[in-house]
Amino acid sequence: MNKLKVFICENFYPEYQAALLREGINDVELRLYPTLCDHKGRKNEAKEILSQTGMNRSVLICNQSCDARKLIQEDGFIETVTGNYCFTHLTCDEFLDYLTSQGSYILSLGWLKQWKKHLASMGFEKETARRFFQETTKQITFLDAKIDDEAEALLAELSAYLDIPYVMIPVELETIRQLLKSKRNEWQHQLQNKENARVINELRSQLADYAAFFDMIGKISTYTSERDVINKVKNLFVMIFGAQKFRFWNEHSEPMPMEIRELISNDDKYLMLKNENRFCIQVSWDGVFYGVLDTSEFLFPQYIDRYLNLALDITKFLGLVLHNNDQYEKIAESKEEAESANNAKSRYLAHMNHEIRTPLNGFVGFLQLMETTRLDQLQQEYMHHMKQSTSHLLGIINNVLDMARIEAGEMKLTKRLFNLEDEIQTALAPLRSLARQKNIRLLVNVEDHMPPQVEGDPDRLRQILLNLGGNAVKFTQEGQVNITIQCLETTEEKHTLQMAVEDTGPGMTRETLDKLFMPFYQVDDGSTSQSKGTGLGMTITQELVELMGGHIQAESTPGRGTRVEVRLMLNKVRDSLENSPQKRPDSTRSPMLKQPRILVVEDNKFNQIILRRILENKGLPHDVVGDGQQAVEKVGKNHYDLIFMDIQLPLMDGIEATRQIRRLSEISQPIIIAVTAYTSWKDQKACKAAGMNGFLTKPITLEDIANVLDNEAWILD
Repeated sequence: MNKLKVFICENFYPEYQAALLREGINDVELRLYPTLCDHKGRKNEAKEILSQTGMNRSVLICNQSCDARKLIQEDGFIETVTGNYCFTHLTCDEFLDYLTSQGSYILSLGWLKQWKKHLASMGFEKETARRFFQETTKQITFLDAKIDDEAEALLAELSAYLDIPYVMIPVELETIRQLLKSKRNEWQHQLQNKENARVINELRSQLADYAAFFDMIGKISTYTSERDVINKVKNLFVMIFGAQKFRFWNEHSEPMPMEIRELISNDDKYLMLKNENRFCIQVSWDGVFYGVLDTSEFLFPQYIDRYLNLALDITKFLGLVLHNNDQYEKIAESKEEAESANNAKSRYLAHMNHEIRTPLNGFVGFLQLMETTRLDQLQQEYMHHMKQSTSHLLGIINNVLDMARIEAGEMKLTKRLFNLEDEIQTALAPLRSLARQKNIRLLVNVEDHMPPQVEGDPDRLRQILLNLGGNAVKFTQEGQVNITIQCLETTEEKHTLQMAVEDTGPGMTRETLDKLFMPFYQVDDGSTSQSKGTGLGMTITQELVELMGGHIQAESTPGRGTRVEVRLMLNKVRDSLENSPQKRPDSTRSPMLKQPRILVVEDNKFNQIILRRILENKGLPHDVVGDGQQAVEKVGKNHYDLIFMDIQLPLMDGIEATRQIRRLSEISQPIIIAVTAYTSWKDQKACKAAGMNGFLTKPITLEDIANVLDNEAWILD
């Protein structure tokens, strides 16, 4: 058992031992060192004992002038507790001063029990001792903590020996008890901090692998040399996988091993050679071959399957980076370098968006499918936490992508007719749920005479309200959040909408308030449990408000709360049937049947499984194909009422497949819904131009599918 070592002079051992017993402390060990007050002294013996302090925390208790302080080793981790007197912990210094001024020779129990030994150490025989004490002392004073029944008999014996009167003064051990408890608690706190540091360091080492991966993605995208890119990936493989050998084979490599040639010729993605502790992965993008990563001699070959899965993701990004390098080289040779660079950045953003959302779609889909199965209470709790984490991750991805669009000048607003109050209530629903979970009040005041129909971007309007309301609810631990929405002014063309969100949270200082709209700045709410997010919400909100011709301002008082006010412009529309925001008929769309026949066009196996299970659960007949060419052939031979069409497909993409289906004049045209990880307004525009009726962004939910089947919330305007 690990114990705190307390070094104490032998004269006071009985008092400290008694205090430990009375307090019930069993993780403190008393170490005795000999008294250094005798004339001959025992410094060598004391020095050897005090050398046992070592590097673990220990405590030395002595007076300020004790020689024990000089005997401590310099490398020992020791704390010294001193007082004016050795007896300070038995009674107050003022009383000890008084006793000394009255000629008292003060004794502790430890000294008293060995008084003959101590007199001998001082070099005194009986007559010498009597003469010395009678000349310097008027009385012997014993501080009695009542821990030894023989103490008075020993004191009487010493008094008779020296022929000096004695007095016994009762004392308590409370000061010693509190001192030991305090030092023990400090020591335990230090041990806990060490253990916490160990656990944190272990978690940090685990997270370092993932951090290195994401750090590599950001860095290699800036490299323009293929050699620099490959070297960075090599360093990553060595660091994360402990790979001893790494080689990148390309078309110029000679001589190329036979197994690498076969991998390339068979167009396989990877080659696993467990008996050689090795795997090889082909690197390509958009049909262009760049090379093969050949990695072997892993320090922990038992994890080779896990290494391969992460390496496949790394290789996918590597192909994208090498592809972008080719594009950058072409851009450098072009007179329109600035415009081309911006296009390349947009493409890179779109590809990154797709690569992140595609696996996330599988994760969300399977979570929702699991929810439809029978789960016990613990599984339901796990499911709830996973859904919350997924929702948080999707919010972070959306914020990062929105910020990238802002920086690239790609942030655009759509314009369509919508019911203003409906959109406001839709945005308020999740805020009410969050407020209930935190047991705070959410008070909403929406003006009665709001314009029923307006023109603008309802999605971004909801995003603004959700960002402002979500922040207010998150940072408010008790009290309430007030949301007030009103139409301040209406002209011939515009409505001026004001949204004010006021909370009773911790508030902000002026310094914090000045940084509120800075990218990546995160307000500290003083809680270690709050999710911090990306620090982009207010920056994006400000950009959206300004795009809507408005402005945003915030005011806050520390300890009292914060108020954020937004004013923005929405286009005015005439109250007529033709301007109604209801769904408009589409000549290319067949009426939805109660049990439509459905075609799923999706190349990702996981997403195929998800859509199959959803449709099977609803009892809907369906077929599944993996590329656009098969989709066109299927539609030409079979009747389908509804098609879920992925955009990025092999052989023929979803855009071209839709165009060809719309050219089939001899068939009854189906509804075609884009189901894609591409999210920009340009992608939606391309889908509409090709003849698609709707647009669903991955990750899709069961509710999204239900809305499509009910003709709700999916029409492309």
